[in-house]
Amino acid sequence: MPDGSRQERDIPPRKNKTDRIVYVPSLDQTRMDTVKYIFTNFATESITAAQLAKRFNELGMLRYGKPWLRVTVEDVLQNPVYIGMIRMNKTSRGEFTRYDGEQLVTASNPDRKMRRNPVDKQIIVPGKHEAVIDLPIWEAVQKKLRGREGRPRPPRLEDLWLRGILV
Repeated sequence: MPDGSRQERDIPPRKNKTDRIVYVPSLDQTRMDTVKYIFTNFATESITAAQLAKRFNELGMLRYGKPWLRVTVEDVLQNPVYIGMIRMNKTSRGEFTRYDGEQLVTASNPDRKMRRNPVDKQIIVPGKHEAVIDLPIWEAVQKKLRGREGRPRPPRLEDLWLRGILV
């Protein structure tokens, strides 16, 4: 709050044009420890985001009163706010134009559905807040996330006679 006090909310208050968002570390030390635990264990162990989410749920650790999901763990691991950076243009829902990382281009989104932008199209700038995670751990996590294998797919060869008929 402007007077220096803190208040936890599920839904942020409406903003005025003069309001500014400032990132500060949580006063709840268990949240800070949870973030550090996620990063260090994902970087050092042979574990997936789904297994980390399952581990937290088995320990009874909730995230804002809700169970952990693989997607929420991956969002934490990919969020640069934990290394003192700010990310913009993560998603877009523009109907007429969108930002492609360099300039505004024509959008083909008439239904205005929210779409995730690829990492190379996002804007990441240094913030004015302190980092929670060290840069070497962050880089190890990002390397591990990039190196994940996709789901196994069936072979797509022309000499497979029953292709498209049998599943």
